[in-house]
This record gives sequence, C-alpha cells and structure tokens, in this order.
Amino acid sequence: ISGGVNGILTGGGGSITISGRTLSISGGATGIGITAGRDVEISGTTGAISGGLGGINANMGDVKISGTTGQITGGDFGINAFGGVAISGEVGVISSGNFGVYFVNGPFNISDNSVVYVSSIETWDGDFIPALPDAGSQGILFIGNEGTVYGNVTLKDDLTIEDDQTLLVPSGASLIIPDGKTLTNNGGIDNKGRIDSHDNGFKGEAPQGKPIEYPIFFFPQPTPPEPEPLQAVNTFEHGTITLSDDVLAMLEELGGEVRVVLELVELDGLLAAVTRGYELVVNIAVFVDDEKVDVPLTVSLPYTLKDGENPAAVRVWYMDDDGNLTDLNGVFDDGAITFTITHQSYFVVGYDLVAIWENIFTDLDPDEWYYYAIAFMNHYGLYNGYNNGLVGPEDVLTRSQFATLIWALEGKPPVGDAVPSVPQDEPYGFNDVAEDAWYYTAVTWAAENGIVAGTGMGRFEPDSPISRQEVIQMLYNYAVNFKEYELPQNREMPAFTDEEQIDAWAETATKALAEAGVLSGLPGGDDAFKPQSDATRAEAGQMFMNFVRFVAGE
Repeated sequence: ISGGVNGILTGGGGSITISGRTLSISGGATGIGITAGRDVEISGTTGAISGGLGGINANMGDVKISGTTGQITGGDFGINAFGGVAISGEVGVISSGNFGVYFVNGPFNISDNSVVYVSSIETWDGDFIPALPDAGSQGILFIGNEGTVYGNVTLKDDLTIEDDQTLLVPSGASLIIPDGKTLTNNGGIDNKGRIDSHDNGFKGEAPQGKPIEYPIFFFPQPTPPEPEPLQAVNTFEHGTITLSDDVLAMLEELGGEVRVVLELVELDGLLAAVTRGYELVVNIAVFVDDEKVDVPLTVSLPYTLKDGENPAAVRVWYMDDDGNLTDLNGVFDDGAITFTITHQSYFVVGYDLVAIWENIFTDLDPDEWYYYAIAFMNHYGLYNGYNNGLVGPEDVLTRSQFATLIWALEGKPPVGDAVPSVPQDEPYGFNDVAEDAWYYTAVTWAAENGIVAGTGMGRFEPDSPISRQEVIQMLYNYAVNFKEYELPQNREMPAFTDEEQIDAWAETATKALAEAGVLSGLPGGDDAFKPQSDATRAEAGQMFMNFVRFVAGE
C-alpha cells in the first residue's frame, strides 16, 4: 500500500485497523496517518511501515501494536502519537533520523513478553525529554543498543544479545528462559534481578551480577520408558491406560515407535501448593517416536478410601500450567477412579468434599469463576448466606465481616486470648465497636493480636467496605504477627498493571501473599490487582480459601 503523500490516511474521527497480512505501507509523508482523534491498531503481520516524514502519525490518538511488524521508519519519527503507545506484539525496529517514538498525553507501554527495538523514545513536557515505559510494562525494550527487562518476562522466541548490545535485568524484574528457547549473550548482560533457565537455555558469556538460576519449577519432561508392545490395556504401577481399537489402528498407521507413559511427578512452587493433601499427581503422555501426540484415552488411577470417606468425593482433575484444576467427573469404583481424556498432561487424584457440595444459594451460578470459593466458604461454615436463600457473591464485604472470618478460622477464641509475642502497648477498644455488637469479640480479639488496626480517632469503622489491599494486610498480619508462619514463595511476584496504586503500608503484605499464591489479578485477564477497590464476598472468599490452602496448609 503506497501513496505519493500517505500510504493510508483517515480523518474526521476515523480509525485504522490492520488485522491481515501486509507486505508494506509507505508514503512520501507518512506510511499511516490519522488527522483527528482516533487510533491506529495493528494486530496482523506487516513487513514494513515507512514515510519520508514518519512511519505512523496518530495526530490525535493512540497507537496499539499487537501483531508482528518488521520495521517502522521515517525521516523525522518512527511513531508519533498524540495519545499513548502500547506494544504487545513483536516489532523489529522503530527508528528515524530524529525520534524513534514520540508521544504526548498517554503512557508508553509494552506487554505480553514483547521484545521491542527503538532508536529513541521522547515525550513532551515543555520540551522534548527522554521517556521510558510505564510501571506496568512487561517485556524487553532496546533503546539503541541498550536493552532493559521490564516486569517478569518469559521469552517467546530465541533472543541474542549482539556484541555491541547490553541487557539489564533490574532488581525486582525477572527473565525466564522456558524449555525450547535460548538466550545467547555475545555482548553484555547485567543481572540485578533474576534470570531462570532450563539446562541448555543460556549460551555465551556469563552475566555480570547475579548468576543464572536453574530452578526446578519448570514442568519436568517425562522420560520415555523402554518400548513395550502396543496393547489395548497398558498397566503401570500407578494406574492403567486403555486404548480403543480405533486409537490403536491410528497409532499403527503413523508407523513410528509408540510409547505410552503414566508416571508419578513431584512438583514445586505453586503447583505443589495447589496439590498439597491430594493422593497423587501423574503425567500421562503418548509418544510416536519422540513426538508427543494427543489421542483419546481411558485412564484408571487408584485411590484407597479412608474410614468414613464418601466415595462420591473422590475426584480427578486436569491441571494446567498455571495450577488451575478442572474436575473431569470421573467414576470411582472398586478402588480406582476412571475417566476419559483427549489430551495428555498432568492429572491429580484426591478427596474433596467441597466438590460434591450441594448448592443451596439461588444466586450462585455454577459457571461463575467464584463458585468453588463460595462452596468452600459455606462448607466450612464461613459463608452461611442471607435468610432469603441468597449468598450475595457480588456484595461488598465489610471490615468487621472479614475480621470475623479470621476469628472463626482460629476457632473463635475469647477476648483477651492474645499471644505473648504480640506487642500489648496500645489500647484495643474502639469507640465505634459496641460490646453488644455481633462482631465485638471477633474485632477486639483481632485487634489485641495485631491482626486489625483502627482507621484513626479511636475508630474501626466496622460497617465500612473492606478494600482488597486491607484483606491482604489482615491475612498477612494473622499469618506473620499471630501465627508466626514462614510464608512460602510459591512463585514470582505477578506484574500487576496497577502496582503503583498499592499503598506503602500494604506493599510488603501484597508482595508476600502474591508470591505465596493467595492473590492474583482480577478475573478478565487485565492483570490488575485493584488494591483500592472494595472486596466483594466472592473476591474475599477466593483470597481466604487460597490463604487456607497455600499458607495455613489446612
């Protein structure tokens, strides 16, 4: 697409969206130009965008690139945006004789583990000044030959640091080299944060600063056993795998060496925390030669019922890479649970009464993300619902209600039952917590034990909504001040897009419990924590359940 002045030009409030494959877009002035107030969005694959003046000129809007672009170049600027610039795709280079990227009113953000190369980044503050990505960025940005890792980044493709380039991993940032990807250092890497790699993932000169770490949280790859004759029923130490006649015929037609794997696995980090207390975790895989193939399988895994256990509560789950469990509705009979799968991965067998909990609430949808958390809270007597058959998952929780949940977890101790290690040099009476209030004992006990604090002027504000960061702070105080738990680090700190909104007093608690797996971003995939937002009963229930499972170990 080319023109004497512009490759593509729109005005009058129009926007430009490119989602297909384009070889090049060029113009004598600009490759892409917008003259009035809308955005340029590129989600497809574009070889090059260029112009004598600039590559992309969004005179009154934003530029968003989520696809793959070879290069964006211009005589004066690569990208000029009156708003902001957001890059979540792959861009070969953004450069010009003057500004690589120039933006005015919006942030410059990279995300989704992108690797971006620019000649320079400038913004306007009464004059042209250098700029950097905003605090919520997640990716690698090279400005000239100097690269920096922002947030917690996992390489999507191989990356080479050339001999004239440098890469900085700042304190608090991390770079993960997953299986199958390689980071080659021919230049200079300064590691002040963390670089994790599989065995052969890092090549070249060792970095300055901290050494490469080779953690064990990467999913272990199954070791194929010695080949055995392919058969319908394959028996292993920890279960059986049955192949139908159609699957047997299909595998034989492929003509390679077929291996069927069912083996126990040992997990670390958050995956181990998720499966704590369950019976076994197995890896199931089918190989043709050295290639893993997905075929329908019928699997039976053992479980020994303990005295008083309900056979219906024996469950089997599929576990994804993030530790999310999906119930497969297996059938338990004669000491084994049988289920059918169409893909191979990790599978977990255990006993879970919450999984067969009977929904007594008319406003609780089984398809909602919080269904299991509400079931957990009701099963253990923490959420009893209202008198009208509702539980109100979207209702806001109050400060007194959450303090009562922690008090109930501890067994509803009486007032004055403080542990000696908690400082007792402050009065714990609140002038807005009456002795005849239903929450008096819970709030007073929690204050005595350093779990809750007032809001000033002798007030607790028991009926005020509790914010999400206050939920985390109370749980942290209970774990550290009262129980003296050693908090587990089950994962790296998530890169919340609104991290700057966390109050200073809640930063330590948020980091510790996020690394333990207690909190994540809000549902919807925007990776925001929303620390100042009021916590709903569903959100607080999810964090409380995660705390019980991952920290309290109950």
